[in-house]
Amino acid sequence: GYYACTDTAWYICPQTQIYFLEAGLESPVQLLCFKADCDHNDRQTCSSYLPSGAYSIFGWHNTLYYLRGSIEHTGIDLYQMDPDGQGRKLLTNLFHGVSNYSYSPYIGGGYLTVNLSEYTVNGDATTLYLISFAQPQEEPRVLFTNMDEASAGNGNLEEVSTPYVMHVSEDWVFYVVTSGPVDHRSDALYGYQIATGETKLLVEDQMQFEGDLSPVADELYWYDSFDDDCGVLRRIDLTTGDTTTVCEIPTEENMWGSMDDKFLYILGGDDAETAELVVYDFDGTELQRLSCAELGTPLG
Repeated sequence: GYYACTDTAWYICPQTQIYFLEAGLESPVQLLCFKADCDHNDRQTCSSYLPSGAYSIFGWHNTLYYLRGSIEHTGIDLYQMDPDGQGRKLLTNLFHGVSNYSYSPYIGGGYLTVNLSEYTVNGDATTLYLISFAQPQEEPRVLFTNMDEASAGNGNLEEVSTPYVMHVSEDWVFYVVTSGPVDHRSDALYGYQIATGETKLLVEDQMQFEGDLSPVADELYWYDSFDDDCGVLRRIDLTTGDTTTVCEIPTEENMWGSMDDKFLYILGGDDAETAELVVYDFDGTELQRLSCAELGTPLG
């Protein structure tokens, strides 16, 4: 499901109820309800429930947020709530007038992106929006839209360009656009610089987005697993656009990579007893190798 974090806790939302884990990791996971007499079965009285129409939670600056579709009106409502699940309030109604849609959210750096697919007479048309948690009432910025392509396609959307978000930070939104003929689709990585409003084409038609990416200062690192026995750590200068291969990393089948702002983590393997987590720095140096069995961590 979805998760969020603050300075005091992790919040997990596998379905419609929210659980929390204290930041010290010394207490068991608990439902987000502090009422002594609550049986946690009533959506109207128990603070662990998200309201009907809400399926995800986000955390920023020790505040929780969620999106809720409403049957009473159009658009998507953005709500804020306290870390204890109380104090819920409506911040704004996004995309007023849109009533037939699906969406995928992504947050980071105090921003929310919403990839909104709206049903039109020409089929689903997708627009990528950026919303600031600090100023949620402002008109969302449009980072990408395929409305014109969808209209020109007259219902044939197989070759329409489609976006998805890879990473959001305080300074950048990185997203991929897949485009081209059905038998030769290609991916391009774009970076939207929030302060300037400028969009840069960073990498075109040479990436496989099975890994992850991380911006560090004026550089962007990303990891690709391009075959069954090798992955590659790459770096791009966000100012010049120059791309460098940092190193190749031998891997086994069913291993994948993820990154934070300091390290690359390679996790997986075919066998639960031998699966492991390997930690690299951004110079490609192996720092630590940990057994998943010893950590008590399952493969999936």
